[in-house]
Amino acid sequence: MIFNLKGRAMMGCLDETRTLEYGQVFVQFSNNRLWSLSDDSFPYNSPKNYIATGKVVVAKNPCL
Repeated sequence: MIFNLKGRAMMGCLDETRTLEYGQVFVQFSNNRLWSLSDDSFPYNSPKNYIATGKVVVAKNPCL
């Protein structure tokens, strides 16, 4: 098992509008998971959304 602290388990969906080209993905995530940490060094303000740019790795979880 490879553990990545900056990794995420995410769910995908179909591009019904055919906006993306073959081999492209759209990834958007929030910093919501940081709220579960009990470290007082994080400012607890509203979650922000981020869009990943560049190369990403997509893998299928065989358990699903």
